Amino acid sequence: MSEFGGEEAVSRALTEATRRLTGAADDIVERETRLLRNVSNGLEATTRNLRAADRRFPRLESIIDRQPRGPERALLPQFGRKFPVYTPSEAELELSSRRLVREDPMSEWLTRSAAGNRTANGVHIWLDDKGRKNILKPFAEENHGHYDWLPHQPGALAKREVGGYRVINMFSPGRPLVPTTAIMEDSPLGPTMIQEFASLKPSKAWNNYRMIDQQTAAAGHHIIGNYDGHEGNFRPRNTGNPRQNRNDDMVLFDHGYSFPESPDRSRGTDGFEYTDSILVRKYYRHPDFDPAVVQNVAAVRPERIGSAIQDLVSEDSVLHTLNRHRDFIEYGTIQFI
Repeated sequence: MSEFGGEEAVSRALTEATRRLTGAADDIVERETRLLRNVSNGLEATTRNLRAADRRFPRLESIIDRQPRGPERALLPQFGRKFPVYTPSEAELELSSRRLVREDPMSEWLTRSAAGNRTANGVHIWLDDKGRKNILKPFAEENHGHYDWLPHQPGALAKREVGGYRVINMFSPGRPLVPTTAIMEDSPLGPTMIQEFASLKPSKAWNNYRMIDQQTAAAGHHIIGNYDGHEGNFRPRNTGNPRQNRNDDMVLFDHGYSFPESPDRSRGTDGFEYTDSILVRKYYRHPDFDPAVVQNVAAVRPERIGSAIQDLVSEDSVLHTLNRHRDFIEYGTIQFI
């Protein structure tokens, strides 16, 4: 017999201990179950409330997943009206009225590539009666290629050159990026684009310019839909120091292949793309556009852009331009190309 009163007493003690432990475990399980049930009920109520609240707000989407909206005709004047009549700058009016006297010998090499081939479009340098050089691109010497987004009409490129000058410089107040450009109806070569001659340094890589110039040019090229924005079509201004440096002013030119319209296959089969527009591609979905660039673009009302280009391109082209302007402001970057 053990000191606990024998085996029977031990057995009773073990049975009692087991009963008490089981009871305690059951109590714990019941309390935890009630707690979990309460938490679950609370979560269900929270979920119902959130779902109800969610229905009161539009669904939020990542801008990466957004698709471009269709052209909004509300951006255009309604009921057959037009934008206010555009008033050209004094510089544009003066340029269009210059008296040209003779062609400069520079015209010969200007119209040839490094390989010696003729450029696709006619380009001339003429001196005016004050000895100033002027760039001319006659209507009659335009090449419209097989582009399905470009009207195949004399002057289509010249007018787009003027549109590029008017619009891009809106985004760079105080320091224009595009030389003054105009239409001259009665030049010695017939109707032509005329552009102020700018003294330029040799081309350099896009990222060797000031960041503010890079981003303003990227935004401008995107908004006008510039097809031909390769590095040969923007160069540093020569202000007397022929050596290149990062603070060189960027000069943009050759905007004839811009302001695309909806495709028309009767014109050709070459669709619009930004393949050669290096600044647009480099800043596509760029997360850190300088706030000053976005602010300058947003400060330009769509009516001002419409007024500047409605006499140069079709209503369809105006609409697409205003949509790109709207999207850049909304996203603060080049979201769709």
